[in-house]
Amino acid sequence: MIKILLLTQDMTKYKAATYQREFNRALTELADVYCYGPGYPNYIKDWTWETLLRELPWMPDVVILGHSWLSDDPALPLDSHAMLNPVESGLPTAMILNKEYSRLEAKLDYANRARVSLLISHHHEASALASRVQTAGHFMPFAVSSEKASRGFKTKTIDLMFTGVLRNPTFPQSQSDFRRVVQSRIFYTAAGLPVARRKAFRQMNVLWRPIFGSPLDKLASAMGMARLSEDQYDAALESSITCLNGLSPLGLVGTRYFESLAAGSVVIAEPSDVYSHINGLKDRIVEISSDASDLDEKLNLILSDPGEARKFASAGQSYIAAGHTWKHRAMDLIERLKQIV
Repeated sequence: MIKILLLTQDMTKYKAATYQREFNRALTELADVYCYGPGYPNYIKDWTWETLLRELPWMPDVVILGHSWLSDDPALPLDSHAMLNPVESGLPTAMILNKEYSRLEAKLDYANRARVSLLISHHHEASALASRVQTAGHFMPFAVSSEKASRGFKTKTIDLMFTGVLRNPTFPQSQSDFRRVVQSRIFYTAAGLPVARRKAFRQMNVLWRPIFGSPLDKLASAMGMARLSEDQYDAALESSITCLNGLSPLGLVGTRYFESLAAGSVVIAEPSDVYSHINGLKDRIVEISSDASDLDEKLNLILSDPGEARKFASAGQSYIAAGHTWKHRAMDLIERLKQIV
């Protein structure tokens, strides 16, 4: 079994996103993994590679710089682990690029200086990104936990659900305006806030919880559109016949696509060619036009035939369970890591 030193913050209690901790957990279930970094009781900031390797229970075959090892926040230092320069480990090193829309050039420069042997990205252009630092690339699409992929089909009471950031407030140029366009198709809005549904959607049960990343969030919460907790989000997905999905910044196919399918919800999606980079995904979603002009037509078609909608959604659940859990992603990565050790 391959031995991996995973340099990462302890993501156990991280609430902003679940994919980092779900991936870390899946990897530890399939390999000998030693996690080291801020938040873990064994982490000592001043340790050098010599000290760290001496204290490990075994010599690693490979080092992975995890999602959280470098900072995505432009206001913070990129690397706060000056004593652990990957070059000095003497071990093959893989690096996971996270949030490619933030500090990409600085992260690629770090990867180049660290002489990483494998650059891992959730972006479909992983190989092109890796070529910029003269190394190998590995595309690791987002996924869901095995637990989420094994849930049965639940009773649906919500016709259409959306919860999430309408458009990245820090890097708006990196993301399309699709989600805001859809909001305007469904709702009359005032200062960007949805205030009343348009006629075509008044008879539908719509759960709409936008995140603005601005003072508007307080107003939205006061209007009954507070951000859902993780448990509320999971329960709402399981109860939704359809769920709106838009691409993340830089055209990433985000976690919500996989979470929606795993929950048995029909994905109403932004149109794009990037879906073809993930085998079979394009056949499991319903794309609408970029101006959302056909949203009500396609939504009514789905809602008018519950039996066919359930059949389509169940096929989506099977698709996820068969090949798109974090366990699948970890298995693929381990096989790729074996080529660099």
